[in-house]
Amino acid sequence: ALLLLLLLFLVIVGGGGMLLWTNHHLAAARREVSLGHNWSAIEHLRSCRLILPDRPEVLLLCARVARRGGSWAEAEDLLNRYWRKRGDDDELVLERLLLRAARGEVEPKIRNLLQVRIEQGGDAATLAREALALGLLHRFHLDDAEAFIGNWLENEPDNTMALLSRGKLYELRNQRSEALDSYRRLLTLDPDHDEARFRMIRFLLEFRQGDEALVQTKYLRRRLPNSPDVMVQEARALELLGRTSEARDVLDQCLAASPDHAGALVER
Repeated sequence: ALLLLLLLFLVIVGGGGMLLWTNHHLAAARREVSLGHNWSAIEHLRSCRLILPDRPEVLLLCARVARRGGSWAEAEDLLNRYWRKRGDDDELVLERLLLRAARGEVEPKIRNLLQVRIEQGGDAATLAREALALGLLHRFHLDDAEAFIGNWLENEPDNTMALLSRGKLYELRNQRSEALDSYRRLLTLDPDHDEARFRMIRFLLEFRQGDEALVQTKYLRRRLPNSPDVMVQEARALELLGRTSEARDVLDQCLAASPDHAGALVER
């Protein structure tokens, strides 16, 4: 009897601890997604899905991150799983609209539906603007995207998602200095925005600014220690500074963990 009571106690304590651990990661993921920190959010969501793989909020956040990363088929699958759990609630309807816009369906019907969300304000307005900007960029409607993002920044000059969209616009136009400036501006507002820092490092390497590139890659390595893409950036920065042996060591470490990583293989 004592043994059974002890086992029951351990199950209850273990289950409660697991629930607290999951809720901690879910709260962190919710915050990171809201800030556009998609790379950090992925780690927290991965932890959530180990315990609660079909929790509706987890599915919705995963779909949002997948949409932002251009993994549209994955996002669609996650939303379908959400629908089987919750049906067509308002959050699902909004997320499906955002997905359609982000993958380039920016015809008047979709734009008008999202414009209503923009006029209502709140978090949905930012999500709608972000998805429309991504869709316009995906379709290479660059003049339309410039006007749209410009209007967005007039209303919200410190919105980091708007600044990220503007940086991507400059990249598509091959305006490299302007893109770099946009990412610098974003990082003064949000130093933890990993995607913006990663994109900024690419231009620092292109402009052969090895010293600054190495400082930035070291910062990013601390936040994303297992990212092979960041490790390749660090190796390139070291090579620019003539520190070839150190660059080789970083690449060997990267390839030991990710032997088929194309960028690391080419750089090595």
